[in-house]
Amino acid sequence: MTNARRHPRSTTADQLLTEVADAVRLQEGPPGVRSVLRALRRLAPASTKDLSRATGLPVPIVAALGNELRRRGLVTRERPSRLTEAGSDLVAQLGMDLTLDATCRTCDGRELVIPEVLDEAVRRLRALMESGPAADMAIDQSHCTAETKVRRVLALLTA
Repeated sequence: MTNARRHPRSTTADQLLTEVADAVRLQEGPPGVRSVLRALRRLAPASTKDLSRATGLPVPIVAALGNELRRRGLVTRERPSRLTEAGSDLVAQLGMDLTLDATCRTCDGRELVIPEVLDEAVRRLRALMESGPAADMAIDQSHCTAETKVRRVLALLTA
């Protein structure tokens, strides 16, 4: 059964997260479901214990979320868990399918490098920054480089 049949077109990805969170009475709400999906995308195949550790959610909660995601055809039935094609589509709709390897190969991963695919983004960000206001030294404000801003985003994505 396709994802479209399981979930009517009127159901958005965000609504689906809400439905799953409500079904398991998840106190964290949709962000908790999102964190499990993000961890599963990153760690797959992943055990419930691994997902619990990665998200900071208790094992029984992660197990309940996994079961609800399985019922909806978003996670495979076999263990350790993986996203199904419909689950991968959902992750893409939620904007969580970005996979960029920013690991520095010369320093054993202690630093992040900007992948070439982001070179244009760095150039555009630099141009935007040049047209922005100057730093206000009276409030100890300073600007960082476009590269630093992109590395910070990459660090957030990695985390």
